[in-house]
Amino acid sequence: MASAAAMSGERFVSLAVDGAVNALVVGLDGPALRELAGMSRATPSEDVRDLLPGALAEVGVAPPVSVDEANLINLRTLAIHALLGWIPIRSLTSWAHAAIGHQGIDAAQSIVMLDDDLDLSESGVNNTAEARVIIEAFLAASRHLVDRFAVAAARARDCGSAIARTQGVD
Repeated sequence: MASAAAMSGERFVSLAVDGAVNALVVGLDGPALRELAGMSRATPSEDVRDLLPGALAEVGVAPPVSVDEANLINLRTLAIHALLGWIPIRSLTSWAHAAIGHQGIDAAQSIVMLDDDLDLSESGVNNTAEARVIIEAFLAASRHLVDRFAVAAARARDCGSAIARTQGVD
């Protein structure tokens, strides 16, 4: 997600640094990854942006290729956070409307339109159950668009698990 956040212009330094540290902990390694893990969360985003592609390549994760792809990854992450109750549904829909809009990614339009629906219903009762159904449908329908990132992340996770097993760590 750090790479997606970088491409879509969000502040992402702490996410990238934490991700690099976590990758090292599970046994992944590389010069750019070590340098990124050693950075402060106060490091300028430009410095992290320069290292991120190399660090991702070292662990076998392809960066998003477009801003639309990055926005879709961020939207899926926010949708999961909304379903878990970590952020309000309104935060998800407002972000989608502002970052993606009606002219953006087709796969995200149900969330963008949900924001419009919530605008209309703010004076009345907000149907959270219906919003959850829309969010779940978006996640199901858009999964195939980000599968290549999930596959790369699973390879990295499996590599870390294998290394931990060889070192007697479960």
